[in-house]
Amino acid sequence: METFIKNRKTPSLLFEKGAFIFVQAKAQEWNKKIRGSDDVKKVFETTYDGHHIQVENKWLGEKLYVDGELQDENIGLALRATLTGKLNNDSHEPKNIKVALGGFYKIRCKVFIDNVLIPSQHIRIRR
Repeated sequence: METFIKNRKTPSLLFEKGAFIFVQAKAQEWNKKIRGSDDVKKVFETTYDGHHIQVENKWLGEKLYVDGELQDENIGLALRATLTGKLNNDSHEPKNIKVALGGFYKIRCKVFIDNVLIPSQHIRIRR
């Protein structure tokens, strides 16, 4: 596959075999030049009832952590993603967590706990 990437001058990303690997390689090359790193990672964080909720978004997948424990993961390149998890409160009643990620130029993250949206001003973003 590496030979394909090096020898290809004008790739047709939609129809060529290995296009996904080409896109990944070009994205990593671009990020290394612009940001000094191979992978773009955006982290969204919030706290709910004393529990730390963290959503990691990278080029090739998303992860949902609750109190440091991985609860859901998507692998692959997508414009939209949904992650789900559970949050145990003090009365040990589980609350459902749903995370919606999406966007093209700018990734947005919405966190729902038992179908109630956490206001965006309560979600911190770091890179």
